[in-house]
Amino acid sequence: MKYHLFSVLFFALSFHGSFAGAFASSQDDLRFVCATRHLTTTYALFDTEEGGFKLHMVNHEGSQFMPIHEGLITAYDLKFLARKAELFGKMGARFVLSFDKGKCSLKNGEWSCFRPGDVRIGDLDVKDLGFYLRKKKVEMTLITYESYRAMLSFNVGNEGFTIPMEYSKEDCDLKR
Repeated sequence: MKYHLFSVLFFALSFHGSFAGAFASSQDDLRFVCATRHLTTTYALFDTEEGGFKLHMVNHEGSQFMPIHEGLITAYDLKFLARKAELFGKMGARFVLSFDKGKCSLKNGEWSCFRPGDVRIGDLDVKDLGFYLRKKKVEMTLITYESYRAMLSFNVGNEGFTIPMEYSKEDCDLKR
């Protein structure tokens, strides 16, 4: 576990230096980073010098490996999932989203951000962008499992979409 926390912190510092060049070099800019042990999809939130926040999302294996669904899937859903994969691929493997400070909140270690209006992510035009990071706790008879659930939500036309990702508690480093 100590090794994994070290690797997440190392990644956060590398991530910060590589992808967030517009930010000051201080690690204090980092609010949180969630990264799977084998890097698949990473979310990281930074303060900006302008007083807002920047959310970085990286799909390390490319946009074709971006999470597109969470929950039960039936054969009926396959056509819809293929459409989501095609749309989400237009976003690219990595992107940065800006949020005004007044449109984000941090309560009990959980983040929520909202950006109304039109936003372009890669080659995809979206509307009413939202992000949240929530704690999740599942208690069973012999074990309690804690995790974080990150979700990016947006509209394309009149349809709502989400990019869900669940991380084990050890995969997230919340700074403040």
